[in-house]
Amino acid sequence: MDAVFNQLAEATPRVVVDTPAQFGDALDRLTQELPLGEILETLRAWITVVFVLSRVKDSIQALKSALTTLHGLPVDGVIVKNGHVGKPDDFSRDDSSKTREEVRQAGGMERYLPDLQDVIYDRLDAENRPFSGVSTADGWTFMEKQRVHVWLKPWLSELDQASAVL
Repeated sequence: MDAVFNQLAEATPRVVVDTPAQFGDALDRLTQELPLGEILETLRAWITVVFVLSRVKDSIQALKSALTTLHGLPVDGVIVKNGHVGKPDDFSRDDSSKTREEVRQAGGMERYLPDLQDVIYDRLDAENRPFSGVSTADGWTFMEKQRVHVWLKPWLSELDQASAVL
């Protein structure tokens, strides 16, 4: 995390940190080791947590834990419902949770990440390729490119709706 704060101190306007799904322990350690609020205030920065949610209870518990750890800090939140595990209406645990309401009351929002075939995700991961790079990539079939293109359009629309905090 030091590299993130060093980048912010060098006037990098936005730093994206990809965290594992259960990043709560690392976040707890960070807030115990450092005066995170003071550091963010000094840098005139804030944290935007993009939390990818599944339909299991543990996912909501992890979100709640992260919110507890970040309470009182300058934080924006975006909950992303993971389409790989269900359609938007399939997230009944989240839809009825107090945690969701806390995020919304704090100005957070929800977005939906559509599903994409595993084989496409796996290939992107293996090639360390961004979604936007598929259209011009060699070795990808027409239909693979189409699947990514069709998937990317609604996802970019979802991101646009969250652009104020991203």
